[in-house]
Amino acid sequence: HYQINLLFLMLPTLICAIGVAQSVHMLMNWQHEYRTLGSPREAARVTLQKIATPALLCALTTAAGLIGMATSQLKVMREFGIYSAVGVILTFIVALMLLTSFAARAKPRSEKVRAAGPAHPRWLERIVYGCMEAALAYPKRVFAVIVALTAVACFGLSMVHVDFNFAEELSPKVKWRADTDKIEKIMGGVLSVVYVFDTGKTDGIQDPEVIRGIASLQEFAEQQDIVADTTSIVDYLEELNQAFHGGDPAYRVIPKERDALAQLMLVYELSGGKEMNDVRNIDRSKTVLELRVHLVPASKISDLVDKLDAHVAAHPIPGAKVELSGIGLLWVKIADYIAASQVNGAASSFLMILAFIAISFGSIRLGLWAMIPNVLPFVFVLGYMGYMGWHLDYFRMMLASVTMGISVDDTIHFLARLRVIFHEKGNYKEALRETMHEVGIPLTITSFALIIAFSSYLLSDADILASFGELLCLSVLVGWLVELFLTPTLMLLFKPFGPEVNPESRDSAVKPVPQPA
Repeated sequence: HYQINLLFLMLPTLICAIGVAQSVHMLMNWQHEYRTLGSPREAARVTLQKIATPALLCALTTAAGLIGMATSQLKVMREFGIYSAVGVILTFIVALMLLTSFAARAKPRSEKVRAAGPAHPRWLERIVYGCMEAALAYPKRVFAVIVALTAVACFGLSMVHVDFNFAEELSPKVKWRADTDKIEKIMGGVLSVVYVFDTGKTDGIQDPEVIRGIASLQEFAEQQDIVADTTSIVDYLEELNQAFHGGDPAYRVIPKERDALAQLMLVYELSGGKEMNDVRNIDRSKTVLELRVHLVPASKISDLVDKLDAHVAAHPIPGAKVELSGIGLLWVKIADYIAASQVNGAASSFLMILAFIAISFGSIRLGLWAMIPNVLPFVFVLGYMGYMGWHLDYFRMMLASVTMGISVDDTIHFLARLRVIFHEKGNYKEALRETMHEVGIPLTITSFALIIAFSSYLLSDADILASFGELLCLSVLVGWLVELFLTPTLMLLFKPFGPEVNPESRDSAVKPVPQPA
């Protein structure tokens, strides 16, 4: 069974935003047909014929993008990917049924109202259609500018690295963050890195070579900046040896003879001492070195572990197997999982969305062209992160799947209408203009509705969620600009639907190309 976790906090807003985007496309198409036909039921019927299949494909591809996170090694991310994908499909079903039902019950419009013109503002038309005309007038220049901007974004992307710090992901005014900072200041380290030394035999840790090897590693660890304190059996043995020699500081060392070492442990046990039990097991075959580490990003802990491992490799401890444990190691592993999840999630989302588009439109070539506008928002967002010095953490690792899943909706609506209109007209510029007149305004409104919805994340006390909302808003904005400029440019330059033709010269036996199914 699934539980409400940290990632679940963003799910209601995400599902609601996607549902609104789906509804806007449906309502605006219905509104256009309603103003033309006057009959709400007939308008609803025509709207379903034009938009139901593209809307279903949008829901499926968005769900495919989100469910790509199910490949993650992190349980919370897998669960989020699954129930967000299910939520998108359910939202589509509910929106389609309710909106169609309500729209069909509207009152018929008079001829006077029907002739009143479009309901959206003229300034919005000028912006959307102006962008389109710029792309159509200068396609090569627009394409060159986008390629240059992509290169700049890729340079920033190269500076992005995986890292996180649980404490710094919360606002300083949050009580948990304040308490943690106070404990960190007083205790000097709340994380731990633990090395376990297993000799595999009873009384194995009574070997002076093993103890001296542990002492060497402990001394090296104490020289590292992020290590606040260390504890091992070496501390107890040196203190016991000094006490055996009248408190002489010169004897605060490890005895060279095995018998002397065994005698110290025996006397300690006979005297009733129990503190050493924290650093060794009962049969004295294992012992540990515990490092108390400052609350720092996972990357610094990873660097510390690499240095310590290199020291162990250069100064091996004879007869002892060395293993690593502790909360600090968990942070390092989570960072590794984040990196793997980002790569696997992005690849899975890309392939599944590509497969849906290729199958629906019957063309792998068109699917690959369609994926370019959906990948670019993610590239630009990661580039922005690189220039801002932000790292990829357990929230931002979802950017690839979420941004591609959202961006693909506008592309599908655009291509679905363009394909039909191009077959009717046979001319890319004319088809693009008419497509933009049908799809451009709904595409713009849905984009800014998503931006407004994701802006709610900026109010969160969790800085990590606020920054994720900022990145999502940026990705939607970039996706909107890409659809207005790059998608028409790609269609015009590379002609994925085939060469231009004169519809009147076609053979009458050729049937119209149906909408994607």
